[in-house]
Amino acid sequence: MRAVIIVVAAAVTLAFAACGGPPEEKSGGAGDDVGTDEAAGDFENVKPPNVAGAFYPGDAEELARTVDDMVATAETQPRADVGAILVPHAGYVYSGAITAEAFAAVAGYAPETVVLFGPSHYMRFPGVAAPSYDAFETPLGVLAVDGELVSDVVAATGTVKYMDEPFDEEHCLEVQMPFVQRVLGDVKIAPFLFGAPDADVGYAFGEALGEVLADRNALTVVTSDLSHYHPYHKAVKLDTAFVDAFETGDPATVLETDESGASEVDAPAAVVAAMMAAEALGYANCELLLYKNSGDVTGDRSAVVGYPAGVITK
Repeated sequence: MRAVIIVVAAAVTLAFAACGGPPEEKSGGAGDDVGTDEAAGDFENVKPPNVAGAFYPGDAEELARTVDDMVATAETQPRADVGAILVPHAGYVYSGAITAEAFAAVAGYAPETVVLFGPSHYMRFPGVAAPSYDAFETPLGVLAVDGELVSDVVAATGTVKYMDEPFDEEHCLEVQMPFVQRVLGDVKIAPFLFGAPDADVGYAFGEALGEVLADRNALTVVTSDLSHYHPYHKAVKLDTAFVDAFETGDPATVLETDESGASEVDAPAAVVAAMMAAEALGYANCELLLYKNSGDVTGDRSAVVGYPAGVITK
C-alpha cells in the first residue's frame, strides 16, 4: 500500500509532561527483544533519547506493552484513505491515548519512510531545522534517518537548514517514535523542527514536502498541542475553534483563526505545512478523531492543555 501520512501533530513534575516541558530526569537505552532490527552501533552519529523514563517508559518491554495496549484499545479502526494524521506530544499519561487514536487509523500501513515534524520548544530560530544525525534512538532501538529524503527537502526550499541543536533537548518528535516503531515497524524517519510560528515558512515547507513525497512511499508525522493553561471551559472554546478551522481543510483558515486569537496552536505553521503537503498528494479532507485536554485526564480543570488527534483523507 502506498501511503503518505502527515502527523501533525503538544518535567520537574508531571505537569511539565502535560505540555511537553523539560523533564528533570532522562534515561534511555536500546531494547533487544522488542526493539527494531538495527542497533545504535550500526551508525556513526546516533541521537540518544531525551525524555525516555519521563514522558514515556524507559524500559523497552514496558514501553512496547504501553504503546501496544493504547493502540489496541483505541476506538479508531484502520482506514485505507488516510494521507495524514495529527497528534499531540505530551507525556503518555496525558496524551498517549489521543496519539494512539491517530496511529490506529494507519495500522497496517507499510511506508518506507516516516516524515516527522513539529515545533521546537527549546530554541527559536528562523525556518526549519533538519538533523545531521544518522539515526534516533528510543528504548525500543534505533530508527535510521532517511538522509536522501532530508537532503531533497533541504534542496527544495531555502527555509530548511541542517541544525542539530534544536533536537538536542526536544521531545515532540521523540514521543512519536515508539508509536512509529510499534505500529509501522522497522522504517526510516525524516525529522524536522519548526523554529517559529511563521506562516510563510509553513507554506514553503508544505509545498516543498509535497513535491519531494510525490514519488515516494512515505508516511509523514506532524505534531501539535492546542491551547495552554486556560481554565477548562475557555480551553474547550479555543480548541473547538481550531477544530472547526482544521475541518474546513483550508490552511489559510487555520492560520487566520490562530492569528486572531480565536484558537491557540503551538505549531500553526507545521499544521499548515501538513495540510498543504497532503492536499498536493490528493488528501484534502480534514477530520478530528478525538479531542481531550489534560483536565479530562487529571481532573484538574484550572489550567489545562489541549490535545488533538486527526486525519487528512481523500
